[in-house]
Amino acid sequence: MIVRDAHQSGRFDAPDAQERKMLGNLARAAIVGVVTEAVHPSGAHLKPLDGWKTSGKETKVVWDDSAWDLAASDVESLTTPDWKRGRRAMQSVDITWVLLRHRKTGLTLLRLGGHLPAHLYRASQRAANQAALDALGPLIERLIAEHAPDITTASFDLNRNLRRKSQRLIVREAFKGTGLHLVVPPKGTHRLAKIDALLTSGDLPDPEMLPRVKRYDHRGFAVRACACPKAAA
Repeated sequence: MIVRDAHQSGRFDAPDAQERKMLGNLARAAIVGVVTEAVHPSGAHLKPLDGWKTSGKETKVVWDDSAWDLAASDVESLTTPDWKRGRRAMQSVDITWVLLRHRKTGLTLLRLGGHLPAHLYRASQRAANQAALDALGPLIERLIAEHAPDITTASFDLNRNLRRKSQRLIVREAFKGTGLHLVVPPKGTHRLAKIDALLTSGDLPDPEMLPRVKRYDHRGFAVRACACPKAAA
C-alpha cells in the first residue's frame, strides 16, 4: 500500500482562509499528515476540512476520515531544561501521536509529530532542543513495541538546518534505534533552511514540496511511503 503523507509547519496568525488553503494543499497530496503551530495566538485551534479529523494540542495529526479509523492517540510530554517559546517559559516539548487503521487494507500507521525549540544560538534553547531530540528515539521505540504498527512515520519542526551534514548526523544518531530513516525535503522549508524533516520505516521516493501559502513562514512537503500489513506479508 502507498501511504500519502505530508507535513506543514508555521501557522502563527494565519486567517481562516489561508488555513483552509493550507489544509486543501495537504489534502490534495496526502491522506494523513502533521501540522505544527496549530493553535492561533487567540487560542483558536485548527479547524479540519470536512471529512477530516485531528488529534493533538499545539501539534496536530490530521487524517482523511474516509480512509482511516482511529485506534489510539495521546500527547506525550518530553521533559527538557528551561526554554522559551516567544515569551512563554517552557520545561517540556509535546509530541502528538496517533495509531490509525486503514479501513480497506487493515494496515496500521503510527504517526507522530512535534515542534522542537528554536533559536539555537542561545545555549538554553539548544540544550532544550537536544534534550527533546534525545528523548524522541526512546519514545518511538516504546510506542512501536506497544502497538506493533505496519508503518511508523514521524515529522517535526526540528529547528536544525538539515542542509548541514553535521545536523543530519545528530538527527540520525537520535533515531538510530527506531528503524526509521531520515527524509529531508528537497528545498528549504523556512526560507532556504531545511528545518523540517520526516522519518519513516516505509520505502519511499523523493519527497515533493507543497505550494507556499501566505502567512505561513514554512513550506510543507509530502511523501509516498510504501508499506504492507504484517498479517499479509
